[in-house]
Amino acid sequence: MKYKKLTDERKEYIDSLAEKLRQNYYSNSKIDFQSLVKDKDIAFLKTEKMIGAMAVGAMINGNEKNYIFIGSYYASPSVEEFDKFHEVGHILLKHTRSLSGRAREREANYFAEKITGKRSIVNEYLDAFQQVLMHPIKAAQFATHSMKNFFMESISELEAKAQEKS
Repeated sequence: MKYKKLTDERKEYIDSLAEKLRQNYYSNSKIDFQSLVKDKDIAFLKTEKMIGAMAVGAMINGNEKNYIFIGSYYASPSVEEFDKFHEVGHILLKHTRSLSGRAREREANYFAEKITGKRSIVNEYLDAFQQVLMHPIKAAQFATHSMKNFFMESISELEAKAQEKS
């Protein structure tokens, strides 16, 4: 079984969370992503500046804010849907550095599979690719610096849009 490294207790928690979300956000044969992120106060940005998806937590004016960034280039709507809920999983499961990167990804994948009913082979390839990039020190430093700049610019863009709506 793919998720044998998840404890039964953690699987039960994730299953329960997924069921609650289905009860509250199920519409037109799937979970209503837009309503979910709005209710959970998660800012969402679809952008051409990246490929894939990422969840980021940041402190803005002393308040913690969660963001999901997702690239505009998906070959399949089902892969995009999986990635969106994978990132929601990171936020709702309150993933921190206290869990290993693999454990966080395993839980987020399990969560997304429970929500979407789909498995994503793409995420397995991305996880393997990420592990390769994380080991060389220079690649990790470059990626960290580049991503930090991207997220700071994108957070500023989202906050400016929120101010315009106020």
